[in-house]
Amino acid sequence: MSKSSNFFAYIYLLLTVSFWAGNFIVGKFASFYEVPPFSLNFYRRFFAWLILAPFTLPELFRKKEYILK
Repeated sequence: MSKSSNFFAYIYLLLTVSFWAGNFIVGKFASFYEVPPFSLNFYRRFFAWLILAPFTLPELFRKKEYILK
């Protein structure tokens, strides 16, 4: 195994823990300010889409014809 793959493995592990902790903090914030569950779910999915869109949209545009069939 190269050092580069070990580095990325540790980065991914760090990101996983950070997202998990962030989710806990957002959940505490939502319960403290009584954010409705529907709103919390909407914003969670919206921000996930914003993060993933740059990686997925180019592929969708390239394969638009196949998808529309």
